[in-house]
Amino acid sequence: MTFDTLTLVLQQDRIEHQGADLVVATPDLYINGHRLLRSAAPVVDTLGLMVHAGHTGSFDLLTCTCGVAGCAGFHEEVTVRADSHKVQWLVPVEGYGDELSAAFGPGPWTFTFERQAYDQAVAELEKGLLDLQRGHGRLALSPWGPYDDDDAVPEVAHLLQLCRTRFARHQRQEECFEQAFGPLAGQDVKLSFCGHVFWLSVRQYAWAALSDLDLPSHPESDEEFEAYAQALRVSAQALRQDAREAVLALSDSQLDAYAHAWKETDGRWDFSLSLASLGGQHRDAALQAELGASPS
Repeated sequence: MTFDTLTLVLQQDRIEHQGADLVVATPDLYINGHRLLRSAAPVVDTLGLMVHAGHTGSFDLLTCTCGVAGCAGFHEEVTVRADSHKVQWLVPVEGYGDELSAAFGPGPWTFTFERQAYDQAVAELEKGLLDLQRGHGRLALSPWGPYDDDDAVPEVAHLLQLCRTRFARHQRQEECFEQAFGPLAGQDVKLSFCGHVFWLSVRQYAWAALSDLDLPSHPESDEEFEAYAQALRVSAQALRQDAREAVLALSDSQLDAYAHAWKETDGRWDFSLSLASLGGQHRDAALQAELGASPS
């Protein structure tokens, strides 16, 4: 396997914050010696790059100054496949097509980094950020929008620790979900009623079931995680036994939030049509449900 070489170079800018200059640090990415981005205009999600980008899953490489990637037109995330030997980024064309340097050719793009070299690049970036903060006293990371209304800029070390703690909890949640649902985790539920077809993913079904139980969406303590995992196991078992009855056990508010109509005639979602508002008890009697794959 051929590995790409990742180099992270810190760039500095200054913005006015609370009437004083504030240094903003942004990592500039080079792959195989070529600058990844065409210009300095896109905002790199520094914490996403440092915390999420080295683990299997996905992350926003580029974002808006406010911190919401979709606000800047990045609606698809970079997919990550990682293990003890490599870190691989799969970068989509959508959103990124106008931002990546022509040196990398047409997308989508796949970059594969050797694990040890990747970790070293991130560690050097972290050291550079900490050194920069010690030199300037006040330092913001890109995106810098969240700092606009704050009285104080958090310490870089504190931000990294907070982000890594939250990410570890997220990974633990994902493990609970995968363990509970197994092969069902990536499937969808097709709901048919009176000529209408609705879909909700198994993940959405799990979220809805958890919401109906009024459990915390982001558990923190071991006790909260055990209650979270147990609720997922019960929901998964109900779905395996009878998908129809499992869905009907959800509240109307959750069905309204997650069960979306698909119009076969023109191949698009119709978010104006609510399953919860159709038919009441008649709906409950006539509804059919089966596991499958949604049109999208």
